[in-house]
Amino acid sequence: MLNFLIIAASAFSQTLTCSDIKNGVFISFSKTDGSKTIYTRSGDVQKEFNASTRENVLWDLEWINDCSYYLEYNSGLEDQPKKELQMLKKHKILVQITSVSNDYYVFQSYLDKESNPIILKDTLWIKQQRDAKNRLINNPRIDSVIAVQKAAYKSSLARTA
Repeated sequence: MLNFLIIAASAFSQTLTCSDIKNGVFISFSKTDGSKTIYTRSGDVQKEFNASTRENVLWDLEWINDCSYYLEYNSGLEDQPKKELQMLKKHKILVQITSVSNDYYVFQSYLDKESNPIILKDTLWIKQQRDAKNRLINNPRIDSVIAVQKAAYKSSLARTA
């Protein structure tokens, strides 16, 4: 019985890989104002929802391999400057996942191809993921991790004011 518990515990605590986060719900925090954006990825679609602006962006998603995918603008951001929208319609965004843990993953993105300069390097916190049987699994620690992140952000603002 003890061996079964050890095996079950070790299987549960295994570190996630890129293929584990192809579908799920992920959260990002703006470094400028601490606002939260929720990313929902399912199949060949990624939806972004910015909670503070109530803005949605829809992307068509194409996986190249387990750790890289292209995002192609579909809709949203209608209030953005016309030049920004034209740029998004003209280019694809290449996203490469550089590291994955049980709570978050780090990525970097480029316009069109990896040889272009990095346009964004950031962290997405893992709220939910799909298991091998395509069942949705919640990350029970993420809400406390998010609270700590938000408190650290507010603290840094207080020190600079």
